[in-house]
Amino acid sequence: MEISPARNLCKDLIHSAIWRCRISENLCRLSVTVSCLHSLDCPITQIKVADTGVGISFRELQSMEYTRNHTLAHKWDGVIDFTTTSMCDKEIFHYRLNINETIKSRRLKRLPCTSKNLGAFSGSEVSFSTQESFEELIPWITQFCQKILILKLPKVVVELQVERAESLGLRCKHLVGPNEDILLEDSQPRHVQLSTCVIDHILTHGNVHERTCQTCFSKNESPKNGYGVSCSKENIEIGSQTVEAVIVVTEVAESSNAFCMKMCGKTTKVLYFQDFTPWSFPPSSLNALTSIDWKSYGLTLKTSMIDGEGCAILDWETLPSVSHVDIVLHKFSSKYPLNLIKKAMKNALDDLKSKYARDFLSARAVQIQRYVPDLSRAIVGLIQSSNDSEFHVECASLLGLQAEDMESKETVESCITGKITKIIEENDSGLRKSRGRGPFLFEDFNNTLEEDDRDEEGARNQNAFFNKVTTHHSPFRAHSTIRVEMVKARFWPFLARIRNTAQWMSAIRPTPYKNHGTYDGKAKFIYYLGSGVRT
Repeated sequence: MEISPARNLCKDLIHSAIWRCRISENLCRLSVTVSCLHSLDCPITQIKVADTGVGISFRELQSMEYTRNHTLAHKWDGVIDFTTTSMCDKEIFHYRLNINETIKSRRLKRLPCTSKNLGAFSGSEVSFSTQESFEELIPWITQFCQKILILKLPKVVVELQVERAESLGLRCKHLVGPNEDILLEDSQPRHVQLSTCVIDHILTHGNVHERTCQTCFSKNESPKNGYGVSCSKENIEIGSQTVEAVIVVTEVAESSNAFCMKMCGKTTKVLYFQDFTPWSFPPSSLNALTSIDWKSYGLTLKTSMIDGEGCAILDWETLPSVSHVDIVLHKFSSKYPLNLIKKAMKNALDDLKSKYARDFLSARAVQIQRYVPDLSRAIVGLIQSSNDSEFHVECASLLGLQAEDMESKETVESCITGKITKIIEENDSGLRKSRGRGPFLFEDFNNTLEEDDRDEEGARNQNAFFNKVTTHHSPFRAHSTIRVEMVKARFWPFLARIRNTAQWMSAIRPTPYKNHGTYDGKAKFIYYLGSGVRT
């Protein structure tokens, strides 16, 4: 589907009006008016974009260039009318631009000026007429203006009104009313402000409801969200360039009505903004999204495409039916490296994962996590098979439990499972790269591990220790050789080497074997540790 020149022009005019309001740094109003006028031949749709920002200079008008789609030329005559004034001007200027004029010097015509009698003010009004269907244009421009409200443009009031000529006169209706919660100042950090705006848009189902949809969303649970930003170095020609990304994952109640359930699904329409204006997603940048390793965040991208409206569509493979992924990208500048989108999107995903690591584990971490229950039970069995009370006290101290808690198998197993699971989540979130070494299973082994790393002989003795334990045939004889100091200095630090988490967790396979007493389970567990881990 080809986008009409009227819609492209309307989008460009609104984008320019937003830019003039932003550089004004004063409280401004942006008003879009769509009128249906009846002529002798056929109905005419007139579009006006007015703003109270800085005025348009004559030089800017001369540099304006609008291309025309000749296949749809019969719907637009190519004429644009401008009315503008600045604070320092004493007159209101009127211009007419005709892009059909072949002689460039004749395209822009200066019309008679109007005296300025109401004091100092600034603003512009740009209008044009088209034969495009009024009924078809209204839904598109309404949705376009609603998208502008998502970012809550600071110090700018946005409104859309429709005028229709009837027998009783001209009837006016506001489709998008002035935004009451206008941001007067950037009181919040940018990442908080943008994330909040996007979440508010989602909770109201795209501003369909005035307030959060209570049928779908609970007051106690907020959507999972991540924010990322990517900046390029400042360039003389194009200045600094920035791309912001927000990703939000929501889950609605299964009792939601049919309309709300339509908002869910496995398809994401990426909302793309350019300087606070909804914009078509650059086709050349689609690869920036598809090249992301989505599986490392627990998501599987099935297909991607650009639809007829210029939106990027992402289709997910394993997303639950009651969940939905929303993505918003915001670009500051007209030119930018393609990798900025990927960097911003990846930063947003990393932020999302750091906040909700358990919900967005990579496929590798999920696979490793399957072995945690078997590993925890093996450790508990090893501890409880010993009759050494000092050994039990030492283990309780290392686990952060009371001595009496060691008598409960469920308590010890739950504690160990929780610690290992937390380590897997942190390691999967990339903390290992930033810290140089992964987190420790127990808090007081940092010094011990550093000593072991510097002592190669100690490492060889450590492996010899495990080999020696596995050669014993009696559990009582095995425990007689294990002293509390050796357990703390050798066995537990060895287990706590989280930099080898993936290796030793993968090595411990839940293979079936006959349990001929406590020793078999303990020996098999130690055997896997001794043979599967390489320091």
